[in-house]
Amino acid sequence: MMKVIFLDIDGVLNSHSFLMTNKSALFDPDKIKILKKVVRETEAELILHSTLRDHFKSDMTPVTAPACELTDMLFEEGMFLIDKTNEENDRETSIKKWLEKNHVKSYCIIDDEKKLFSSEVSHLVAPCKDEGIDEECARKAIYILRSSSE
Repeated sequence: MMKVIFLDIDGVLNSHSFLMTNKSALFDPDKIKILKKVVRETEAELILHSTLRDHFKSDMTPVTAPACELTDMLFEEGMFLIDKTNEENDRETSIKKWLEKNHVKSYCIIDDEKKLFSSEVSHLVAPCKDEGIDEECARKAIYILRSSSE
């Protein structure tokens, strides 16, 4: 059984200030490194549940420049998107459906849109969209992934 992180992108792997000062990059390398810490310490797999999932084929092949940039940056840090949630459902329902089809030991949702999750709050890490994922978020994600797998 695996551990998974359901990963949103905007407001998580970037921030308002990063996007305002970096017109050529969509994803903050510092936020990618924080995510890497969570993945490394928990051995979790990454499942994309962002609107960016539309930029990937069903086999997770990127089909747009932003998707290629994301996969390249993750790859450089030794991380991979192994799957994505269903595009036809809201985020909470799509995560529940993904969990029903897969054997998961523990999971964490990293998404800046806290209001989209009513029944998954105990699995949610919600960074401030103006700041993106930070060390406190990483600690919480590690705690969730470790505590729900014991």
